[in-house]
Amino acid sequence: MGGDDHLVEPRADTGPVRQAGRRRPWWITVATVAVLAAAGCSGAADTSTAGGTSRATYATAPCPDPIYPGVPQLDLGAGVECGYLTVPEDRSKEDGKTIRLAVARAKATAPNPKPDPLLHLAGGPGGSGLLGAAQRIAAGWNSDRDVIFMDQRGTWKSDPLLSCPEIDAFQADLVGLSTTDPTTAARSRDATKACRDRLAGAGWNLDAYRTSENAADIAAWDVPAAPGSAHVPTSSDRPVLILDGELDAITAPANGGEVARTVPNATRVLFHDSAHDAALWSPTCAVEIMHGFLADPATVDTRCAAATTPAAFTTSG
Repeated sequence: MGGDDHLVEPRADTGPVRQAGRRRPWWITVATVAVLAAAGCSGAADTSTAGGTSRATYATAPCPDPIYPGVPQLDLGAGVECGYLTVPEDRSKEDGKTIRLAVARAKATAPNPKPDPLLHLAGGPGGSGLLGAAQRIAAGWNSDRDVIFMDQRGTWKSDPLLSCPEIDAFQADLVGLSTTDPTTAARSRDATKACRDRLAGAGWNLDAYRTSENAADIAAWDVPAAPGSAHVPTSSDRPVLILDGELDAITAPANGGEVARTVPNATRVLFHDSAHDAALWSPTCAVEIMHGFLADPATVDTRCAAATTPAAFTTSG
């Protein structure tokens, strides 16, 4: 779990929306698709929030070129329409500054495509959808329907791009540093603070660049709020297999414990040699356990995972 792409399958109107894939709060991802599909990639919508009323607009524009300098494989080709969704930076301010979110729409290649497009938001949360758009188009994501890619606020081709060269410079130096040295942690803090101070000093409201605002950006139209059940952990008495990587820095093993809390018949397996996605780090053992679990959850043999050990590594210099 974690680190995967988020896809939803919305309707072409602004009513209730269907979701493709796993159950998640769809309201975070659907509204831009609904408006672009219904309005032909143009139009405006009133946005009412607890802090005030604001206005979101969409306008077409030439596609960014290049997407990433020196990497032409990432450039958007023919059949892609682009534009910007303009939204308030701070919805509590009636006449505050606005920001622009980059949008790219890949037209379906089928002669009779399905009417409802897909909207792709890069994980993070809060990443660039345009950076990976060309690869996903090449993989045929838009074979039977339009696919819309979007850069969330503050990222890559959106305006502003709130990048942190201070952190980039620190990470470049990190290769030669000891991660257990207290001075390394201090340098990391200093780089983060320097970036924050610079951006705040330039007048950007950093409190406005967060997941809740990303959600509001694309829920600016008449999309119903997520039902309360969307926020309730899944519960079931069916057998569930949970594979945890001890070295996972993305979804730590503690997350597996949270999942197991509401699925009492879970089998939890800890891989000492694995980081994110145990099946990639220890494929032979993980697949063996998965096959055994599917054959008989009550008797699955997990001893191969207990025998795993972290790989030894050294650094030069």
